[in-house]
Amino acid sequence: MLHRNNEVNLRMDPDSPLNRAHQIERQAEKMLQNGRYDQASSCYIRAADQLEGAIQQTQNPSAILSLKLQLENLRKQPQVIKKRQQWDKHKQDSVLTVSNGHFLNEDSPDGLRVPKPVYDLSVGGGAEHEEQESRMRTESTESRFNSSEEADSLLAVIREHHSIENEQPKYRLPQLIAAIKTFGLRNRHPDNVEPVASHNPTPNVILEGHEIPTSQQKIRQLDAQIQELQSHLMQLFQVLECCEQENHKLRETVSDLQQQLEECRLRDATREENHFGMGTNSRLETPFSLMNDFTYSPPTDSLSPLEPLNIPDFEEVDDII
Repeated sequence: MLHRNNEVNLRMDPDSPLNRAHQIERQAEKMLQNGRYDQASSCYIRAADQLEGAIQQTQNPSAILSLKLQLENLRKQPQVIKKRQQWDKHKQDSVLTVSNGHFLNEDSPDGLRVPKPVYDLSVGGGAEHEEQESRMRTESTESRFNSSEEADSLLAVIREHHSIENEQPKYRLPQLIAAIKTFGLRNRHPDNVEPVASHNPTPNVILEGHEIPTSQQKIRQLDAQIQELQSHLMQLFQVLECCEQENHKLRETVSDLQQQLEECRLRDATREENHFGMGTNSRLETPFSLMNDFTYSPPTDSLSPLEPLNIPDFEEVDDII
């Protein structure tokens, strides 16, 4: 078992595996923002290796659980980055080829390939169908990417205000709640919402005999799911903040009660000492005191002087006899 002092030194050491894992993770996030996907994946793998070393250096169950959850998240990041890289490439290729009327349906990755829909011919002509197909595929690709990007941003906001103190996960709740509120307002701002074209309504799309939802319906469904997740997270963090405030008040109450109890004990001890004459300022004022610094002198004015004693002369008595 590790000694407690060793655990404290581990937490305060800037070169500990846990701190190195967090530093490498922040580097990976910066590289991911700059589009350096391969380097970001390598950083996440290195951070996971450092986190495995941190798990072996602690025996606290709560800390081990938190570190294992972080490790699981880090191991998933390379796959997420690969998927995001595919989305970016597919989006760029779609933008380049949409003007020519071609789509990369056959060359797209397996996870991104969109089945070619069959339109109801009763809606309009072939040229209009191709235009609707072009717009629907572009909007569907962008909506999936934007929704994934919003979910990643929400997770990044939570991770930004997360820390570990005394091997316990902690959240800076006031800043986190404010950031989530700002995130929600930014996503619902009118400038960030693409208008829905009212003219040329999207035709019914039939795939293998089943009608599938249009791109606008998918966008609304994804937005509703993200808002529901955001609202749920907001409620959880608000409840956590109330619990922490109540815990802080209870700790202050316990501290005040302990201080009052200590004061009562001191008063009782002082009262007992004074009652039995054993206080610090008490002195035993008697002539028979055994105190070394006793300086008592009896009063002289209260007694009258004694008369001289008449002592008989024993030689004269013998002569008389």
